[in-house]
Amino acid sequence: LGLFACVFVADGVPQPFPYAPLIFVAVKACVPKWKVFAVCALASWTAALFGYATGAALRHVRCVRRMQERHPAISELMKTKGAAGVALAASLPVPLAVA
Repeated sequence: LGLFACVFVADGVPQPFPYAPLIFVAVKACVPKWKVFAVCALASWTAALFGYATGAALRHVRCVRRMQERHPAISELMKTKGAAGVALAASLPVPLAVA
């Protein structure tokens, strides 16, 4: 549960610290590698779903709707070029969570 929570927070909150040391500690503590892999994969996947749902819910917040109304070009830019921006950020040498 602790490894799941730490990986969930590390993947879900933008911060510069990786969770690789936690994996190392878990493996050195004689936790089977398949369990460490499964817990980390599930936590990372859950954090991604949580982030996606949070972003979708933010679309309906009043201040975000107001910003979309005031700046329609930004909304259109994100719809047309958003995937390219994410791909560019992922290819940078800094961690994706910080970019």
